[in-house]
Amino acid sequence: MKNTTKFNEEQAVMNLLRSQYSGFPPGRIIPSESPDFVLQTGRHYRIGIEITRLTKGPVSALLPSAQSNRFTLQDINYAMSRKEEKRTLYQKKRLNELWLVLVAGLDASSSAKLPANLNTIDKIPLTGFNKVFLIEMISRKVRLIQD
Repeated sequence: MKNTTKFNEEQAVMNLLRSQYSGFPPGRIIPSESPDFVLQTGRHYRIGIEITRLTKGPVSALLPSAQSNRFTLQDINYAMSRKEEKRTLYQKKRLNELWLVLVAGLDASSSAKLPANLNTIDKIPLTGFNKVFLIEMISRKVRLIQD
C-alpha cells in the first residue's frame, strides 16, 4: 500500500493531467501499483498510467549549480530509460495502453523546472509507452512528448 503523501501527490498529478490534457478519455480511475493508476475507459479497455518524479540524473550532478534549477534532456532520457526497464512488469496486467507521466516540481523541496528549450524534443528517444507526458506542477503545464 502506498503512503498517504505519495498517493496524494500522484492523485494531484492525475487531476492535473485529466483537466489539462484534452485527449484524456472519460472513464474510472483506479489506484494501482505498477502502474500507479488504471483508467478503465470501457468494459474491456484499460490504460495503465505510471507517474514518476523527475530527478537529476548522473550527468546533471556534474553541472554547475547555476544550471541546477532546470532539468536537462539527459534527466528526462534517464527517467524514461529507468521506466522502460520496468515496462514488462506493467504489461503483465494486460493493459491496452500504457502511459508514462514524468513530473517536475511535485513538492515544495523540488523547485527545478523543465528545460526552457523543449523545441529539441526530437532528441528524446521513443519508448514502448503509448504516450509520454511531461508535467511541471508549479506552472501547471502538461506537455505530450510521445504519442
